[in-house]
Amino acid sequence: MIKGSLLSSYVDSDVAADPRAALNYTVDESLGGLKFHSVMGNGMLFNRDLKTPTESEDKAMLVTDQSFAKVKIDHKILLCESKIKQYPDDYSLIESKRCMK
Repeated sequence: MIKGSLLSSYVDSDVAADPRAALNYTVDESLGGLKFHSVMGNGMLFNRDLKTPTESEDKAMLVTDQSFAKVKIDHKILLCESKIKQYPDDYSLIESKRCMK
């Protein structure tokens, strides 16, 4: 039965699919210069060259997922800066992109 099921499957390349349609959150994709790559489970993957693993010069990749915590964050920029400082390398926020709402 399993073999029959596998042999009966096919890919219909004419079907238009939106992999993000089933997710219950969105991301502002206009900032950062990253491109939508794929959906993995309940998360989205973004990078610059749409390759896995990315071959872009800066190796930038963003993985998002829904937050289940209901925490109000008053100082979002301070939170981001404190998280960035936890990494061993010297990272910082790009001033022109600091438009946290």
